[in-house]
This record gives sequence, structure tokens and C-alpha cells, in this order.
Amino acid sequence: MPKIQMSKEEWLTTSLGLGRIPMAPGTWGSLPPAVVFMTAGLWFGHGAAIAAMAVLLVVGCAVTVLCSPKVIASTGSKDPGRIVSDEVAGAALMLLLMQWLAPNAGFCLTAAVGFGLFRVFDIFKPWPCKRLERLPDGWGILADDLAAGLWAAAIWIVGRHLDVSVGAMAQALGACDGMTGRFAVFLGVVQGLTEFLPVSSSGHLVFFETFADGVETHTSEMLFFDLCLHVGTVGSIVVVFWTPMVRFFRHLALSVQGDGPWRDRMMHKP
Repeated sequence: MPKIQMSKEEWLTTSLGLGRIPMAPGTWGSLPPAVVFMTAGLWFGHGAAIAAMAVLLVVGCAVTVLCSPKVIASTGSKDPGRIVSDEVAGAALMLLLMQWLAPNAGFCLTAAVGFGLFRVFDIFKPWPCKRLERLPDGWGILADDLAAGLWAAAIWIVGRHLDVSVGAMAQALGACDGMTGRFAVFLGVVQGLTEFLPVSSSGHLVFFETFADGVETHTSEMLFFDLCLHVGTVGSIVVVFWTPMVRFFRHLALSVQGDGPWRDRMMHKP
């Protein structure tokens, strides 16, 4: 088996060789923060988990910015796949914020969900990740992963606070428990995602009937369920159609100002 020769910069940017694994190097690079987070949290507690992520964040940022230029020069690629120190920094930032701003979910659950969320946003790169990639050298490699970490942390934090709010609202209304409300939001998301497909988007309501035996309409429980259902539906539709919605309102604003293409059409101008 041939021996792999790597420079000091390559050892650091590949997280001691993880980035050289042929399949899904970014996934392997995102794994160390999750493992360190769980270990520090389970053994030493909340403060240790946050401190460990802060250290990994600083180290990952420094390594990516300082060592990436040499790896870029040796490979000829603007963003070599073997560089995973940026994934270390992004995942560490995400877990730090998750544990700091929305704790009490358990270290293992936080690490597992965070790992999955980070990989989703790192792969699909929502705004402004792709734009940040244009920054020079290691800054571009690092910045998009930090943005992905912020996206993942934001989703977790909003979800945790929504979870608490749904339960509190249900209790205040005397309607139903938080689990029923969360189930309604989930079904609403399903409805929103299937609303424009050539399938029935009301099948999930039939599914709910098996859990709502004896629940009458116009009761506080059913009204609360319906409210949560519509929140999930509207939220999922906004997420799916976010880009065309932004484009629509941007063109509308330009047209109102007299600089957009719609104004010419409305005035019948060529």
C-alpha cells in the first residue's frame, strides 16, 4: 500500500487525514466536533461542551485561513475537497450556538441533529453561502461553512423555542398538550409540501382522524390543532417558494419606482 505524503498544512487542513477519505470528505470533517461535543458534555457538562466548541472554532478558522493557500496552490483547485478544517469550524460554531442559546435537549440528541442539519446546509448552500465562496483563498473556503453553521443553529434554536411556545400556548388555552400541537405543525408541513403535487394533500388529515377519535369540531382542542396545522402549511410553502417570492417582490418594488420591466408592460411600451 503506497504511503501518503502530506505536508504539515495538509495534515492540519484535512483534520489529520480525514479529508483524504475518498467518499464524502465533508461528512467526515463534520464528525469530530460532534464527537468532541458529546464527550465534553457527557463527561464534564454544559460549560465544557461550549468551551470545547469555542476552541475548535478558533483552531478551525485559523488553520483554514493560514494553511489553505498552500494546499490550493499544490492542488490547483480553488476549494479542494480534502480541506475539511472549514467543516470543523462551521460545525463547531453551530454546536456552540445550539448549546448556548437552546440547551436542555441532551448532548447526544443535539450533536446528532446538529450534524444532520449542518450537512444539509453545507451541501445545498442557501444564501449567502455561495456568495461567500467567492472570497479569496481560505476566507472563501471558511466563510460559506460558517454561514451553513449559522443556518443550522438558527433552525435548531427557532425549533426549540417554537416547541416550548407551542406547549405553553396549548396549556394556556386549555386545548391540548404540546405533543398534539407539534404533531399538527408536522402535518401542516406535509400538507404544504404536497399542496402543488398531483396527489391528495388531505391524506394526512385522514391519518390524524385515527388519533382524534371522539374529538369534536369547534372545540378548543380542534381549533388549536387547526391553527398549528396552518402554521406548518404556510411555513413550508414560504420555504419552498422563497426564491420566486423574493424575485416577485423585487420586481414589484422596481416597477413601483419606475425602473422595472412590469411598468413598461403595464404602460404598453415596447
